[in-house]
Amino acid sequence: KTLGLALDARWIILAAGMCILVSLYFLFNAANKELSPPEDEGFLIVSANADPNISIDHLERWTAVLEERVSQVEGVQYFFAVNGGGGDTGGGSSSAFGGVILEDWEQRAPTQMELQQKIQMSAAQVAGLEAVVIAPPTLPGAGEGPPLQFVISSIDEPRVVYETSQTILKKARESGLFTFIQSDFKFDKLEQRIKIDRDKAAALGINISTLGGDLATMLSGGYVNYFSYDGRSYRVIPQVAREHRLQTDQLLDYRVATRDGELVPLSLFVSLEDEIQPRQLKRFNQLNSATLSGVPAPGVSFDQLIEFLQATVEESVGQNVVTDWKGQSRQFVSENTSLLVAFALAILMMYLTLSAQYESFRDPAIMFVSIPMSLAGAMLFFALGIASINIYTQIGLLALIGSIIRHGILLVEFANEIQRSEGLDRRKAIEKAAALRLRSILMTTIATLVGLLPLLIASGGPGAASRFAISFTLGIGMAIGTIFTLYIVPALYTVIATKHS
Repeated sequence: KTLGLALDARWIILAAGMCILVSLYFLFNAANKELSPPEDEGFLIVSANADPNISIDHLERWTAVLEERVSQVEGVQYFFAVNGGGGDTGGGSSSAFGGVILEDWEQRAPTQMELQQKIQMSAAQVAGLEAVVIAPPTLPGAGEGPPLQFVISSIDEPRVVYETSQTILKKARESGLFTFIQSDFKFDKLEQRIKIDRDKAAALGINISTLGGDLATMLSGGYVNYFSYDGRSYRVIPQVAREHRLQTDQLLDYRVATRDGELVPLSLFVSLEDEIQPRQLKRFNQLNSATLSGVPAPGVSFDQLIEFLQATVEESVGQNVVTDWKGQSRQFVSENTSLLVAFALAILMMYLTLSAQYESFRDPAIMFVSIPMSLAGAMLFFALGIASINIYTQIGLLALIGSIIRHGILLVEFANEIQRSEGLDRRKAIEKAAALRLRSILMTTIATLVGLLPLLIASGGPGAASRFAISFTLGIGMAIGTIFTLYIVPALYTVIATKHS
């Protein structure tokens, strides 16, 4: 009865279907997009940087405070840190990295993402460290480091690149879109140049040509020979004792030999000049570069961050700047456009195959009406924020296309057979086909939903988010697409279907 009423107002039904088709564009743009949904793997990575001029001893004190703060967070089982490695400088006495092992999923209520926020807040309270807490990549080969890595490259001098990165970094922090964001290009390393008064050195009888070698021997820690003792060989390392290498001013107390063999302190003819230099000179594609690394704030999608950073660069910097992506961000940007290409190719191949099979271009077009209807049903919930468009929901959407089109094929093929066998017109044929095949269509949809139910209700552990993304996309698309198929496909069939005598 409802189908008969719908066919009486088929132009209204078709207009509604056209509106749903157009809404796909807006729903797609409104949906959150990311590479993959965050998984609760029970482990977090901590990367920390301190002042570049501190020693490893000072770093150990700060990481001990960090360990104490992190261990107090409810849901944390264990924290470990390795001093002198990691950070955004690739190692050294001012950087550290660590890991946070969370309690078992059944023993804690907060999720990994919630604990990540709490641990980040606790780490931010350690005044001597700049620490960032990130989740390990959920996809193999997605790259290391924070999920967002935005590269700024330029032919300009390193200091200009640094100032450009700081301008963008300031606006990014003010936007509120990031839980944490930092730059790996830091212009804060204190260097001291040794300035030699050559006149005083000549008066004292100092050989300038050998002075550099003497200082290198006292400070570098290189070995000059081996000696044997008790059947073993040991390196001979001439170096100033550690307690005399803790402060740069102690260098002036070092003594060097004059031509007469007398030992005189360096302070008589040497002075030290302070100079600020970058910790490292970063290069990307043979250009001076800086990488902004960050973690999105809760509820903020990847595409929002990408649009914000690109717009900020266009507004704030000159034409000499080139932008690019690294890690997970690069994979997301490169694969973001492949979704539409994959869908277009899948639909085109299916359409051509069905056109050849049914020897008609109109009948397959009617069958394909169920596809945008089901996609719109799934996209509606993406736009509402219940799920995002990621690699797993894309798999679900592709599976949805293959599943929902069977309903259209079933209706159209059965209606064509009724036209041939009983000589009915298109409307009566599709009404009879829908009535006869209603149970088959509903049973197929219900069986699919029941099969997906365990994946929908399962929670906890690695893979739960990806299983939910695939099953939710396929399930909600099948449910909504089936309802639309039962009305819009018959309405379109009565208008453009091929007449079979």
